[in-house]
Formats: sequence, C-alpha cells, structure tokens
Amino acid sequence: MDCGKRKRNRRLTGRLMPSVLMSVLMGALLCTGPGAEGGMALASAGVEQMSADTEITSGGREKLGSAAKKIISESQETGRDVNRSGYVAITNNVIFFPYDNHLCSALIKEDGSVIEIISEGRFSEKLFGLNVYGTDLYLALQSGFYKLDLKTMEQPELLSEESNYGDIHISDGYLYFLNRNCVARIPLEGGSPETLTPEADDYVITNKAIYYTTGNGKLYRGALDGSSAEQIGDIPEKVQLHLLEDQLYIVGDEVLQYDLKEKKMSRIPLAYEVDPEWAALVTDDALFYCSAEGPTIRYDFKTQEERDIGYVFIPDKCYLQTYNGFAYMYWGGDELEVLDLTSCESVEYNVTEELGISDDQNGAGEQETLTEGQEAAQGDYRIDANLYAKTSEGTVAFLATDHFCLYFNYDDFSNGLWEWETADSSSINFYYAPARAAGYGGLVFSLRAYDWGDNGYADWPHYAMAGQTNTKKYVVTFPTDVQYDPNDESQAAEYQRLFQYAERIDQNSSDSPISFSEY
Repeated sequence: MDCGKRKRNRRLTGRLMPSVLMSVLMGALLCTGPGAEGGMALASAGVEQMSADTEITSGGREKLGSAAKKIISESQETGRDVNRSGYVAITNNVIFFPYDNHLCSALIKEDGSVIEIISEGRFSEKLFGLNVYGTDLYLALQSGFYKLDLKTMEQPELLSEESNYGDIHISDGYLYFLNRNCVARIPLEGGSPETLTPEADDYVITNKAIYYTTGNGKLYRGALDGSSAEQIGDIPEKVQLHLLEDQLYIVGDEVLQYDLKEKKMSRIPLAYEVDPEWAALVTDDALFYCSAEGPTIRYDFKTQEERDIGYVFIPDKCYLQTYNGFAYMYWGGDELEVLDLTSCESVEYNVTEELGISDDQNGAGEQETLTEGQEAAQGDYRIDANLYAKTSEGTVAFLATDHFCLYFNYDDFSNGLWEWETADSSSINFYYAPARAAGYGGLVFSLRAYDWGDNGYADWPHYAMAGQTNTKKYVVTFPTDVQYDPNDESQAAEYQRLFQYAERIDQNSSDSPISFSEY
C-alpha cells in the first residue's frame, strides 16, 4: 500500500542505507514515504565520517573516545556519557519524534530552525518514545522495546516485551527506563528487565550510579546494578531531577544543587517562589522554572540574575531535548516548538500541515489496533482511543490508551476480577467482575477527563485528582453505596482489596499506578 504522497527522500536513505521501504516491524510497520530527490541522509550529516573511537550522542555532543572514557570511569562521576531522550531525540542535526503512529524526522539548520518535517514510516501501534544511540534507533512501542539498525534497515530486533512512556537512558551497554514505576534496565542486545530500585518518582543516570527519589523527602544513590543504595540527602517531597555533567539539580518548592564530585548539597537562592507542579529546564547556562506567581523565570548560573520571560510553557523533560542553544519540545498533538534559550523566543511548527498526510494515514482505518467495537475518533477527544490490555512475563498487567497507562495487580487482573467499560467519550468505568455479574453493580471507580477550566468534578462526593496534562485534568470518582454482595465474604474481601488499590490513583500518591500522556 502506497501511503506516501510527497516527492521527498526519506531521511534515512542515501549513503547510510539502501533506498528501500522500511522493513516491517514485527508486523507493525506498514509503510513509508517514497524515495525521490530532496531531503538529506544522516550519512551526509557526518555519521560515516566518524572514527571508530568516536560516537555522537542524541544530545548532539561528541562522546569521548575509549581512552578518555576509561579515564573518566576511573576518576570522576558524570552524566556526560549518558544518552537520554524520550519523545524527542537529536543526532547530527536531525531530530526524531513520534507523531501518532508515525516516526517523524526533520532537519535542524544552523540558526536552530527546523525544515523538511517528514514521516519516515508508520506503525500499526503507538510509538511512545525513542532514543538514537550511534547508528541504532531504540523504539518504545506498545508491544515492547525494539532496536532498528539505521545502516541496514533490516527487520528490527525485539529487545523486551516491556516498554515505557517516559525517559529512556542508555549507558554502558544498558537501556534504563521506568518499569512499573521502578527503575529497570535491559542489555542493549535484549533480555528480561532487571529491577534496580523501589518505586521511584524520578531518576537520573550517571556513568557510575542511579540517583532517584521515592516521594518521601529523601534523595537516594545506588550503583548501576541497583546495589549499595544509600540515602544521601533531604529534599522536598515533590521534586524533579535534572543532571548536567557532574551537577545534579533538584527542583521542588526550592532548588537544590548536589555536586557529584564534592558530594555536597547546596541551595540556590532564588528571588521567586518555585511552583513545583510545573516542569523546569536546566541548561549549560541557565535554570528555567515556573514561579508561584505564574510567569516563567530564567536564572543565569554565571551572573545569578533572574529574568521574567513571560508565560513560557516548559514540558516535562521527556518531551524535550536541548541542542546547540535551543530547546526542541514535542508532547504530542500538532505542534513542534523550538525555544531559543538565550532570547527566550519560540517558534511553533504545525506537524500535521508539514506532513501533508490525510486522516487515513494518521492512525485511522486499516492500520488501527482498536478494541473490538471501538471506533477511531479523528479530531474529537476519546479517553479510550486505541485502548488495549496486556500481560507479560507473569508479573505485569496494564491497560493503556493514547492518554493513560494503568497498571494492575497481575493476579487480580489475570484471574478476571477486573472489567472495564467506556461510559462516554471522556470516562471509563472499572468494575469488580464477580459482583457485577451477580447483579450488585460492582463499580470500583471511574476515570474521567476534564478540560482545564471545567471543575464539574467538584460535584462528586468522593473523588481524587489522578493527574494532569497540558490539555486535560484526570479525576477518579468512587461510588458511595455498596457495590458487592454484603453477605458474600469472598466478594467483600476481594472488592475491598480492589477499592484500596483504586484509592492509590492520586497524583499526590508516591505509588500511584497510573501515568498520563499528552496524546
């Protein structure tokens, strides 16, 4: 099926790889655009000219050669050699990002602007994250992690049936990610996930350690294999971790700086109160944070001067990459935004218009993998868009849509205690199946999406804020009457266990089993 209608070269063709259609990704990749004149291959950007002792990271920095890397590993701890990305990955002036079911790329000019946004290929399942490491592209899809060799474009290799929605770190032969809220890793050649930490709110990776938080006001450090974990400092309970070389920045209602070399914690004095509910950005020159008063503040590390730059939205770190003085931000939807980190001016690019693809090429029709009886919604929000459930390896069970991923206790899920049903376009009900089948209702909770400005959930007698994105607020509501047979001790015990699980779905809970996406 020919789904490309523009006469452009694919970014991945040319000297770096044969000019052929992208291989089928385990039956998921359906089509790519046609090859033609125009565009630019990665090879022409310099990949083939790299020496055997040099690599380019996705952040655009040239990685140190093996001799220098050995010196670093023996002398100092740093984040320089760790490759981190999520929804956006950059290498050799080429940016990669997911757009619905498409793998997209664009060229970055010397002035930071973006040109030639194209689709490299399309999947029958959602692409949730990616990382470019050397000449390999690591993909986080609904069905797991895959590795695609950009030189040969041969059939990608399935690395693990586990996947994630957030940051992907690559260091020292391993891929690190959050698996069921715990930091885990798999070898780059593939394998089962190895759990390294307890449930973590946030984490960063250096060449020697994992730094993570658990929502209890403590900062922890453990070896890369998860051993020798220790508490190294007191911090606010709700924080974001940002690593820059050998400096770790902890952003909460205050900003702390931990020096990896000196192993000392200090506080950065700021003129404004920090709003910890919004993401921050740390660059070589400055800290960008949201003030409690509303505007975004740029704090200059060298001069310690602070500047109100207006209401500049900074997404979570998994949705952006900094590159040559610019921040490239994409969190789903139509807009790719580029922020000049010096002038603090931004430019938006409409991905839908640039791609020039029709709705049937954008995840609809024959390539959708929808739940039976569910229709694809184009242009209208549906909380159940692309809903699917999955269990794997006897331990993991979750239900996901374009907008959220909800993990369950594996035994309860696999034993059929849970059922769900779409109530309307913005809500899904979750039931205790035995009570529902017996005619007692069985409702455990409902997950509802609200637009910003709509506070209708306040009318519910029992609710909790499950999470927020840039476009929606997600609320769980609970029944106030008995939803199981009170004379059945087994039902009573099982329902209470499920209800206690549901009460953890709260954005203020450190062990909340749900995460949200901007799609």
